[in-house]
Amino acid sequence: VFILENLAGLALLRGDPAAATALVREALPLQRKIGHTWGAPYSLSIQAEISRREGNVGAALSYYREAMAIAEERGDRVFIGGLLTAIGSIGAYCGEAERSVRLLGAAEKLRETVGSWSHLSGRAGDQEAREMARRALGEEPFVAAWSAGRALPWHRAINEAIALAQELECQQLPQPPPDSRGR
Repeated sequence: VFILENLAGLALLRGDPAAATALVREALPLQRKIGHTWGAPYSLSIQAEISRREGNVGAALSYYREAMAIAEERGDRVFIGGLLTAIGSIGAYCGEAERSVRLLGAAEKLRETVGSWSHLSGRAGDQEAREMARRALGEEPFVAAWSAGRALPWHRAINEAIALAQELECQQLPQPPPDSRGR
């Protein structure tokens, strides 16, 4: 299962969503069957990224919510930071600037305190989403929302991310920048 999920991640980073999808579709049922809670959020986030890049926002958010639930159950705050960033970025593109900035601020605080590991943390589109939200809000409201997000306890940030992911009605995102495949 580890090999499948890692190959899927590599395929996604190389820009081969078809191979990533095939590998994730093989890994996820195995992870669920054996209760592999460490790898499932990673595989789900790969599937979410594929859906996001294909413009299927609803599917991407659904996969992110499922990944978040498992990561929260595990107490995996490192991975949760990447998921907060992913959901916050989608929210910014969908016009939820203030809520998105709170999530992005919470994600940054988690990265500072527990580190960062995830292809979710390195998308160029995330910086673009943050700047889009800054322009939409104006500097003072942006700073206030960012500070409020940084002050959020991680469990509350998760609740806010899940609520935002459930409420978003954005049908399609702009295409990500060409260099947004991750690091």
